[in-house]
Parts: sequence; structure tokens; C-alpha cells
Amino acid sequence: MNFLKFKNHIYLLILIILFLVGCAQKENKNKIVLWTGMNTDKELEMLHNMGKEFENTTGIKVDIIPIPFSDLQNKFQIAAPAKQGPDLITGPQDWAGIFAAAKLISPLEEYVPEEEQKKFVSVSIEGASYENTLYAIPLSFECVALIYNKDFVSKPPSTMEELIKEAKNLTITTGEGDKKKYERYGFLVTPNDFFVVFPIFSGRGTCVFNNISDPTSLGLNNDGAKEAARIIYNMRDFTEDGFIPEGITGDRVLGTFMEGKTAMIINGPWAINELDKVGRNYGISPLPPFEDENIPKPFVGILGIMLNRFAKNPEAAVKFMLFMNNKENQVKIYKALNRIPARIEALQAPEVQADEKIMGFYHSAENGIPLPNMPVMSSVWDPMVQSLTLITTEKRDDPDKFIEEQLNTAVKRIQNNIKRLLR
Repeated sequence: MNFLKFKNHIYLLILIILFLVGCAQKENKNKIVLWTGMNTDKELEMLHNMGKEFENTTGIKVDIIPIPFSDLQNKFQIAAPAKQGPDLITGPQDWAGIFAAAKLISPLEEYVPEEEQKKFVSVSIEGASYENTLYAIPLSFECVALIYNKDFVSKPPSTMEELIKEAKNLTITTGEGDKKKYERYGFLVTPNDFFVVFPIFSGRGTCVFNNISDPTSLGLNNDGAKEAARIIYNMRDFTEDGFIPEGITGDRVLGTFMEGKTAMIINGPWAINELDKVGRNYGISPLPPFEDENIPKPFVGILGIMLNRFAKNPEAAVKFMLFMNNKENQVKIYKALNRIPARIEALQAPEVQADEKIMGFYHSAENGIPLPNMPVMSSVWDPMVQSLTLITTEKRDDPDKFIEEQLNTAVKRIQNNIKRLLR
């Protein structure tokens, strides 16, 4: 008798477990999980409202989990193959290349065919693709541009040479040597920030990769790169016509502009909120061409949403991806992030077109090139920053020779890093 009771209890327990599993499976079909590095109150409010609207329309709940941006990539790379990750993840386009190469995300051309891709700004689709296959739906994009204080500069310079000349004329200093003090900066840029100064390199004919099929073939020490590095070197105040002092960081570039002490800077749309807080009278335009008509081309970064290859609910996840990328929601993303909408009809919305600042960055992006999303691009940054740091640290007896040596060193280090990655 006791044995029968025990046996019945076992059967009952099994039925309860099966019932709960069934409920969980049913619940999963009506829920998706999104991991995001968009963590500000404004961004999260926008995402939660978007998720709630989607749930009200479809009955599918969107669980939005904010994760510090610095942790998000690594966490996804660990969780996804263990089938512990989200259905969807937002991130920059270089992650799309890394995740796609590792087979952690799904290609999206089945859901976003070529005809639909034409509804997005082309540079955003190009940046969200890896090996000619779309792996992210672009939500927005961004790049650097010239930001100028209208109290000092009534209109942006027409050439880079004119910009450099105006920068020198607008710079005001007092004292000499160790007692030299800057009352006003004509133009500031972080001279060793390769992302920020890349337009100068590209404007002189530099590319990162000469040949995508051979990522060790680099253009970072060609004649154009040497010329660009010399232009940046000449901006340092240890040269006769220089105007950028020692110790300039990205924070100082933006900070002095906010204080009204700098006439022109290179920066991105992430600076808009800070600039608007202080009420600075400023304009935004593409960096002007060089006198030989070569155009500085900034890197264009894309924020996209990607589908986990191991998503628990891929069909519902795709529905939400497409929902996030309709015209209305891309406009909402623009308002929350101060970023350029990737969908053309959202970019053409009256409130976006009327935003002179965002449109200034858009016109800069029209000249730009997608930030390479090949996984080996991660090998480029540190060597270039280190070489640019050495190039712009102090006056050299033979700057051209030193620049050539430093760029050759950077290229050799990058090539070695890439070869290790490709083993």
C-alpha cells in the first residue's frame, strides 16, 4: 500500500513538472528578451515604451535588460553559445562582424530583403553587413564633424587649409615658454585619437585595409598617411604655426568649447546634449575639402539590433526588430539618442529635417565610410594611438623621417596582431 502511494506521488510529481514545462514553453512564445547598452534614463524610457506598445499590439512581452556597455559584448559572447543569452542585442556594427564570424548571430536577409534594405541610408546597410550579408538592422548612425562657435566663426571654412589658417589666427595666448597661457583656442582635436583624426588621413588618400581579402595589406603607412600625420604634427604648438598645446584630451576639447574658449573642434553627436545645456551658439558642418578637392571621410558608426542565433523565440524577436525600425520608432530613437535615423523616411521626417545639428552630422556622414566591422579591426586602434602619441608629443629634428618610422612600426604591429588572430 505504501509503495502504491509512493508510486502515485511520483506520477503526480511528473505530471506537475510536465505541466510547468508546458506553461513555461507557452510563456516563452509570448516573451522575448533584449539586451542593450542604452542605459540612460531617456533611452530606457524610450525602449520600455516601445516594448509596451509592441506588447499591446501583438501580445508578446519584451523584457528589456540594460547591461553596462563595457560588459555587454563579452557577456553576450559567453552567454549566447551556452543558450543563456537574449533573443536580441543592440550594439555597434563592429560587433556584428565579430558575432557573425563567431556564428553567434543570424543573417537577416530573409527578413530584410534587398528591396527593404533600399529603404535605409546605404552607408548604414553597408556598415551593418559582414561579408556582403546583412547581420544587423541599423537603428541609427553617427560620425564626427566640424563643430564651430558662431561667436568666433560666422561660417565654416571652405577648405582644410583655410581652417588651419583660421585656427592659427583665432588662437590667443599670453606669455612665453613655461608661462604660456591660452586665452582662446582656434581649433582643437585630440591629436592621437585615430577615430577622430581619421578624416584627415582619408582626405589625404589613406585607407585602413588595401584589400579586404588580405587584411594584413594595410594603407596606414602610405604617402597619404605620412602627409596626414605631418599635418597633425604641424598643429602642435611646438611647431612654428602650431596651435594645439600639450595634454589635449577628448574631455578637454569638449570642455573648452562648452566654456566658450574654443572656436572649432571635431566631435560627434554624443556632444549635443552637453553643448545644449550651456546654451553655446554653435553650428555643425562636414569637414571641408582640401584645396586639391580631396574630401575628409569620417568613419561612420552604426547602432544596430542583432538576432541571437540561439534565440529562444526568433519569430517574435524578428517582429520586434522590424517594429523598432519603422518610421515612427526610428524618429523616437533619434529623439532619445541624438543620432541620425538610418531609415530614409524617418530621416525625411519634418522634425529631423528641421534639426540643423543632426542634419549637419548627416551631411558629414554623406562623405563618410563605414567603420570596418572585420574582427581584425580591433588590432588597429592601439598601435595607431601609440604611434600618433609619439608623433605629436614633441618637436623632432627630422619629423618626416620620424613619422615614417612610427607609421611603419604601427603597421608592423597591426600585421603581427592580425596574424595572431587569424591562426
